Amino acid sequence: MTLNRLLNDAIQWGEPKLAYAIYWASQNGVGLDGNLETLKNAEIDFKAVDELIKADPLGINKIKLYSCKSGQAFHLILAESESDAKGELLMRLGTIPNRVHDVSHGMDQILWDDVKAKSEWIRGIKDSSFEFPVYIGMVTK
Repeated sequence: MTLNRLLNDAIQWGEPKLAYAIYWASQNGVGLDGNLETLKNAEIDFKAVDELIKADPLGINKIKLYSCKSGQAFHLILAESESDAKGELLMRLGTIPNRVHDVSHGMDQILWDDVKAKSEWIRGIKDSSFEFPVYIGMVTK
């Protein structure tokens, strides 16, 4: 598989670390016609890759996972921005929370849904949703 194909797949499936590692390598002399072995042999600057992930020039991380604590529970929301997440919480809770945290690093967690009696990946919920924000639910420790 070429790096070009791998880059397209990483963008499509929301894998920013891989996508931006390939992107950084392509900007620093590694051709996209190479393969995964070519990428493994490249000396990738992972600090620069992390900066690219934050800047998101490829637009991979449009939807983020946000969390807000309420009592002993945490509310989880998928939204494009913190203000969208706060708006969703205002509608659900009747109040705007002081703090909403970007917890997108937890996108690959599995949650148990008592109503559906099955577990679901947060990323799967994101991928199957068409409109955002999406209130995922309340999680207790």
